[in-house]
Amino acid sequence: MYLWKYMVIIFAFGAVGGLLVGVGGARWLSNEVDKKLLRAAASKAASGQPDDQKAIRISAAPPAEALRIAAE
Repeated sequence: MYLWKYMVIIFAFGAVGGLLVGVGGARWLSNEVDKKLLRAAASKAASGQPDDQKAIRISAAPPAEALRIAAE
């Protein structure tokens, strides 16, 4: 009877720990992708002609959209 209780407790802590690692890993991956997109957008924008309107749009856009605007 006691063994069953300990198994349930271990399972519960393992499930909570696995969920927290999973969320942290997904967040890390998302941040890495965003950084790569923003670097690419900055590179495109720096190599083009100055455009104040594009600069304003890029500053308010999410990373993928910023890259698209910079590539226009």
